[in-house]
Amino acid sequence: MVKKINKAEMSVSQAVDMEKLQQKINTYSDLLYRIAFLQLRNNQDAEDVVQETFYQFIKSRKEFETPEHEKAWL
Repeated sequence: MVKKINKAEMSVSQAVDMEKLQQKINTYSDLLYRIAFLQLRNNQDAEDVVQETFYQFIKSRKEFETPEHEKAWL
């Protein structure tokens, strides 16, 4: 059986995902930036690494079994 999702349900679903993603960004971005900056010694490159890390995280996040796996991956 296929359930159709209306626009309101879709918006709520997307908002929840975005809220969770924003929470992870708020939690981990400073740590990721510090690690990247220590390795690269360049602000712009460190910011690029953080952005690319979260981009890859978004693409891969469905593969993680638990929140602990997400944290370890980041």
